[in-house]
Amino acid sequence: MLSLILTTTNSILRQTSCKMEEPRVISGFKWVAWPELRRLPLKISSDRLPAGIKQVGLDIEPEANRIIKEHGLQFEDEGDRCDPQMEMRGVPGKSGTSLPTILILAPWSTEKKRDWGRAAQEMAMFLADLSRVCSFGETDIHVEIMAPELVQPTHYTNIDDPVYQSAWEYLSSTILSRLQSLTATQGHITCLSLQKYGTDDCVQDNPPTVYISVDHDSDETQWPEVVTEVKRTLDAAEWDDVQVHIEHNQGMLRTSGPEPTWRTFILTSYQAVRPAFDGFTVTPDGADSSVAPPTANSDLWTVDSVGYTPDSSAKPTTFESPPRSKHHFNIFCIDEEIACYAKDINYLEKTDWPKKEKQLQDYRQTIAALRDERKQKTEFFEANKKVLGSLRMDWALIELNRPWHDRLPEYEDWKPSFWRISAMPFMTFGMQLEEQTRSIEALSDLEWSNDTFDVYKIGSSSGPKAGSLLCTNNLVTIRDDQYMNPSPTEEMAFETNRYDYPHERGFCAPGDSGSVVFDEEGGIVGLMIGGHKNNNSDNHGYGYVTPIEYVFKDIKDLLKGRVVDIRIAKP
Repeated sequence: MLSLILTTTNSILRQTSCKMEEPRVISGFKWVAWPELRRLPLKISSDRLPAGIKQVGLDIEPEANRIIKEHGLQFEDEGDRCDPQMEMRGVPGKSGTSLPTILILAPWSTEKKRDWGRAAQEMAMFLADLSRVCSFGETDIHVEIMAPELVQPTHYTNIDDPVYQSAWEYLSSTILSRLQSLTATQGHITCLSLQKYGTDDCVQDNPPTVYISVDHDSDETQWPEVVTEVKRTLDAAEWDDVQVHIEHNQGMLRTSGPEPTWRTFILTSYQAVRPAFDGFTVTPDGADSSVAPPTANSDLWTVDSVGYTPDSSAKPTTFESPPRSKHHFNIFCIDEEIACYAKDINYLEKTDWPKKEKQLQDYRQTIAALRDERKQKTEFFEANKKVLGSLRMDWALIELNRPWHDRLPEYEDWKPSFWRISAMPFMTFGMQLEEQTRSIEALSDLEWSNDTFDVYKIGSSSGPKAGSLLCTNNLVTIRDDQYMNPSPTEEMAFETNRYDYPHERGFCAPGDSGSVVFDEEGGIVGLMIGGHKNNNSDNHGYGYVTPIEYVFKDIKDLLKGRVVDIRIAKP
């Protein structure tokens, strides 16, 4: 009886809907929605549809199919077809957020934007009319029409092309400057990166993409303007094949759990930093002096009792990235290479080799490219763009009043994460963490050679993990610091090692901040300060790692000469 009533109602609705006021459909990035544009990502939940809505679902889905055909929103390839679905969709991991939704997937194009809006309006009017004869409210069922890439699993990896990476060092600053001038992204950027990004399971087949993530306060309805401006910048640089993706994503916060607490790792003895706090006193001891109890109620008095908290103040310091010494070295290498090619050209011009003209043309083109690279690097540095502003480096020193060790994991600890034994850091099994012997900064120059190396970490949440360089300059802001209006920092990003089991993919997880990063010989190379997970990605996340030499230098600078050397402690 119920289906007969609905069938009769459907025939009437199209006649009465035209008399209603058109619903206000809201447009976002590659999707439209009614009655509201909820923040992505949203997932299909296991919650059941309300009984009254479930009964009418069989009539809603065919009507959705009719509407998308009427407005020409079908997929050209029948194999890509996705039928509309009535589902409960909500925020992942948050109970009580699931709402009845008719989800319609369609191929996105800017030319079809108006058709998307009209289709969503017609679907909303159908639901509003249907609610008048059924047991649900006018806006109880949400409408979402979106591109499949917003719901399908996404994949990403580094771009193994030195031309892209070299140009990105300059272009990323230009894009960031433009983003900071737009209302939707000014002060909201959490990550700006260049990746191969998309939904193709073969990650190398995904297109090069400028990946932008913003905090939850960014207005998605203004994102089309953002994408247009970024594409304009890319086109000017002749990067017309590079895509742009933007999403709400605040990155991995420093802590996890309902009541976050800071987790830190020992870098050196707490006693070594006590002199940095107000209240530190000494008393004469013959010709020498000895440490005395701190002044009552001083900073040191409090720190000795409850520790040094993240709220404690610290004098900011200014950093350069890349360092001035590295910039000078890069320019020296370019000049040397140009001189070598010029010498070869001079030699070839004096020979009678029949094919010399083609070789000479190649050499001259190479010299032109090197001179252009030198010009870009020099302009970037002289424009003061390498100065990252006043930053507070993310490290902490604590004292433990209990036994401890810095022994690295055994084989059995690594076994669950790897399907290939040769990919494990077997030289580190059970050994102590060692001093630094090389810098991860060198990876940016080794990325396309056989001398590159993987790194490893033991995360509090994710456990033993291996990673490789994803990108040398992700521009990042940490949400917890945004109230201070910090400048974005340039961070090295590491993705999961390709030998991990699929279900273990991800170099880090929330709660891993503070993890020490080491190489295959057990030498410390960095400190993990945070991470990021692209929406809908099957990879659990990539991590941001600060080279350990920067951390050690900051400790020495902050303590103003009271610490002259730092080494890895031994139990």
